[in-house]
Amino acid sequence: MLAAPTKPPTGDHSSSDDEGYQTKIITLTRDKWVQWSCQLENFLVGKGNEDLLSPPSESDKISLKFKKRNGSALALLWTCVCSDMHGVLLAHKNSFYDSWEALGKACGKNSVVVMCETLFKLMSLQFEPGSSLEKHINTFQKAYANYESITLNSANRMTILSDFAAAFFIQSLNQDRELS
Repeated sequence: MLAAPTKPPTGDHSSSDDEGYQTKIITLTRDKWVQWSCQLENFLVGKGNEDLLSPPSESDKISLKFKKRNGSALALLWTCVCSDMHGVLLAHKNSFYDSWEALGKACGKNSVVVMCETLFKLMSLQFEPGSSLEKHINTFQKAYANYESITLNSANRMTILSDFAAAFFIQSLNQDRELS
């Protein structure tokens, strides 16, 4: 059974599991799908409920155990989705899987536009001379990881090989070419 997180004052959501670990799940907004879905997937897998992320079989739909887990997962969604997205949950109020897919679609999961925007952000990064190179490297790594996360499960995947990523990073340093 899933334990629905309680809402702390920070706007994030947390839950204590059976072993006493504290779990925090960020609130889903339209621009946080990648981070939020990763956290929620990890939470479900940790509770042994990863099957809820796949379409239920006909036998699952009539199983009392499945119905309880589905209901608990739906209750969890209500606690960690912003109020602007509650309409999506209402439209799919009986199925966690359908709600999950609809939330992803509403947030632009697998959208070519979202992938292109993320790729453009990655390619547009520029190092500011005089600022921290370490900070720039971290910013680049986060942007690259975000792009990889967004395109990972996409049928229209626009893959960036590691050598292209290195080329984008070197370009982002924007240094005088005579120095190279």
